[in-house]
Amino acid sequence: MAAAWKNGHQQKEKMDLLSPRPILPCFILTSETGKMDGYSLSRFICELIGDGALKCVQETKNLWRIYCKKHDDRATVITKGISINGKHVKVYGQNPYVVGTLNAGLMNDGEQVEMVKVTIKDIYNSVSNDVVMYFLTKILKLEITSEIQTGFYRDGRGGLTSLENGDRIIWVHPDQLKDCPLPRNSFCGGRPVRIFHRNQFKSDGECFNCFKTDHQSRNCPNAKCCRVCKEEGHDPGSPHCPHYAAKLNVRTVGGYLDPLSNHYKSSFIYNHVPGLTVDNHWFNEKAMKNGQPELAELCLNAKDGGRAKSLSKSIRCTENWDKCDMAYNLMKDIVRSKLNQVQKSREELEKAWKEGAQFVEAVPNPRDKLWGSSLDHEATAHTKPAFWPGENKLGQILGELATEFFGKREEWQDGSPGMVKGLEDLVVNSDDGESEEEEDEEAEETEDEMTESPEMTENPDNMQNCQENGPKPPESHNNAPSGSLNSVSEKENIHVSKD
Repeated sequence: MAAAWKNGHQQKEKMDLLSPRPILPCFILTSETGKMDGYSLSRFICELIGDGALKCVQETKNLWRIYCKKHDDRATVITKGISINGKHVKVYGQNPYVVGTLNAGLMNDGEQVEMVKVTIKDIYNSVSNDVVMYFLTKILKLEITSEIQTGFYRDGRGGLTSLENGDRIIWVHPDQLKDCPLPRNSFCGGRPVRIFHRNQFKSDGECFNCFKTDHQSRNCPNAKCCRVCKEEGHDPGSPHCPHYAAKLNVRTVGGYLDPLSNHYKSSFIYNHVPGLTVDNHWFNEKAMKNGQPELAELCLNAKDGGRAKSLSKSIRCTENWDKCDMAYNLMKDIVRSKLNQVQKSREELEKAWKEGAQFVEAVPNPRDKLWGSSLDHEATAHTKPAFWPGENKLGQILGELATEFFGKREEWQDGSPGMVKGLEDLVVNSDDGESEEEEDEEAEETEDEMTESPEMTENPDNMQNCQENGPKPPESHNNAPSGSLNSVSEKENIHVSKD
């Protein structure tokens, strides 16, 4: 039985070797040939390989499929291409929409470039390709090397069906995505969409569950860990965290209701342009400086800062753009304009400044390690500042602007709570064995000593005079009225009177 099967298998292999090798089709883009029927196209091809050399010329969606009778003729057509009315037309050996070589052209060394497939998901089928093309070319600033294609479902055997799945597919040159990959999430047709392409994200990204770098959250096999200490069993700000702080004199910033937040709706002018929030202005300027004016206008006119931030995901810039000095100074200038024009925000800044608080943006976004603490309000207030996952650049800006507006806090430069530098001094731990009652008693004694100090006794209206005679905040560099304090020398002379 086995011998018979073996002989039959050997006989089949022998017949396969003797049977002729199938001749595969070659392809021409219909956009290259223009309006033309199959017979007219065959005449141009036969000028190259001779009459009677073609078996079939078939027009399918955006493609001509050319079937030659001989392998040599097929190789000739692919190698040399054809000439149509004096115009050279490229012939592809494989379906360009499948292998990603569409309109690839040649590199300097003569090698063909493999195009990158970009898939847009979650886009409504009712959204026209014209809207999608505007999004790709004007918002994302892509040079498209193909027409927009529609995705199809596959059957159980992996074959394509005729049922569309709503995806839109295009091909782009890899150099366009080398330094600035496309964002995973964006807006197209007024709806959020997802974008996918090869090498979109680095493989060494951080897992937001256990915070290791050898895998991503969706494949994490580990238990959830604390974002601060990377240990299991508790959350950031928990008393079980080794970096827990019982008391921390901070002014956390965040939320659209907070006058110091970048999401706070305050309608102020920056660079002679009105905008609703700091984020509207910030993402407008960011998109403009990265060469995307259409996207900049969308961010500026967004209905709130959250929508502007969502739109900003389509800004294509280098990974370290936000970390440069230009970005820091730009953010500081925008916030300064807001504080100059929005009284409620300025009063909130002054109140926290006089209380000796340290400013910190508290937004629990693990991806944002630059502008805030990367923790929520509660975790930020109960974590030692040196162990905040984020750099808190926005908090630094608010502190610098408070000094610029209201003068240095000289009364806190001796290391007591409230000093700008030395954030560790803001922490009052209970690890030294003192109970909370003892700490409260010490605080009351300190308050009594301050009340009985000679300076306060001689002039009980001292604090009121400070507030009345203190300097007014300087106006914005962009919209500064006459008499505003903008020069360096004037800022250096600003101080809080103690008389």
